[in-house]
This record gives sequence, C-alpha cells and structure tokens, in this order.
Amino acid sequence: MNLFRFQEDKSAQLTKAKLKNNTYYVSDIEAYKVDPTSVGFIWRSRLFGFGKPKRTPVVSVRVNDGSTLHPLNPKRINSKPMSYIELNSLENASFLQSQLEMEKKGSGMFTGQLKYLFVSIFAMVICFIFIALPSAIPFVLEQYSNILNEEESEIINVDSPTEQTSN
Repeated sequence: MNLFRFQEDKSAQLTKAKLKNNTYYVSDIEAYKVDPTSVGFIWRSRLFGFGKPKRTPVVSVRVNDGSTLHPLNPKRINSKPMSYIELNSLENASFLQSQLEMEKKGSGMFTGQLKYLFVSIFAMVICFIFIALPSAIPFVLEQYSNILNEEESEIINVDSPTEQTSN
C-alpha cells in the first residue's frame, strides 16, 4: 500500500508500507491504523499524458500521528482519532504476533548445545571402546577358554567307559 505522508515541516513524501497486524507498517518505530474509509487514489499519467492514466490507491497520513487522514472529507482529519485503548490493543496484537513468529521459528537456543552434547557423548563412547575393550578382551578370552575347557572335560568324562566301571 502506498502512504502519502505529510511531514512536520509541511513537505510530503510517498512511501510504501506493508499491511501487518491491522496497521500500515512503515518501520519498527512507525505504523498507522488501518481505516478503509481513508483510502484515496492518485492518478498517474503514462507516456507524457498521451496514454491511459493509472489509478493507484494511497492512504494519507501525518507523521507522528497514528490516525489516517480522510482526503475526501472537507476537514480531511479523521473524525475518530486513535484512542489509547486502540493503540494499546494494536501494541498487544503486535506483541502476540511477534511472539507467535518466534515460537514458529523456534528460539534456537539449545540447537548448538544439543549438537555439542551429542558429539561429546559419541566421543565418550568411542573412547570407552578404545580403552575398555583392549583390557577386557583378554579377560573375556580367558573366561571363555575356561568354560570351553570345562565343557571338554565333562564330555571326556561322560564318554570314557573306564571311569564308569571303576566305581
């Protein structure tokens, strides 16, 4: 939307604004209340006046005033200027909108910390494998060999007929 802004030094400026949270948003510190009755039109000629003129909507505003102007009224001033309650509700809506955007994006606070946590846990597991397994392998082999030797001796004892007849 185009804004026709009247400055305090009685100059005018045509700027673009975004429609955001029921306001015409110009910058972080400047916004104007949306009022459908305050829309006017600028006729721009094409091809040095030989082409069909183009009509573009524009909203007239005063800088440092949140209310829009009414270009078609005789006084041109808004009959219902923005009240404190409206300003407060717009501010609350803006705060809620920014809070919703932050929740949608995610704060991103813990993403780096979680990545470092997972990397450190993985490094600890790898260190455990390289430190514990070489010391544990001989113990496991010794225990496994003892188990195998006992099973072989039991098999030999059961199968030998000499030990059974000696009783």
